[in-house]
Amino acid sequence: RIPFARLHVFPFSPRKGTRAAGFPDQVPEAIKRGRMRILRELASKKAAAFLSSQIGKTRPALIEGLSPKTGRATALTDIFIRAVLSLESRVRQGEIREIAIWGSSGDPMLAEADLAEPFDLAESQALEARSLPLAAAET
Repeated sequence: RIPFARLHVFPFSPRKGTRAAGFPDQVPEAIKRGRMRILRELASKKAAAFLSSQIGKTRPALIEGLSPKTGRATALTDIFIRAVLSLESRVRQGEIREIAIWGSSGDPMLAEADLAEPFDLAESQALEARSLPLAAAET
């Protein structure tokens, strides 16, 4: 029920000389692996739900770089969402720009920088259908 954006899941590893290393009834490795699998599946679902909730929103983002291969820019928003910008975005590395998140190819999200007109989700989804193969090439 908690809207986590990301979870970092790892097993407890006893360290020599720590009190926890000497505790009786240590959890068996097979149980640890099972619990981690369950938590990682939950983390994946939570992350996907969070990213989906951002579609249609505009956020400030740092332009991290430009891909010479595709001409697409990558960005990181103020709430740590990674995005690949459409080819129409004219940005430079190091700038902070408003980006409109319009679709998802998983992580990173698909976005547009500096829209001249109000954001139109239906129109952006049509653009997404044309852009998904390029976004997949970035990952």
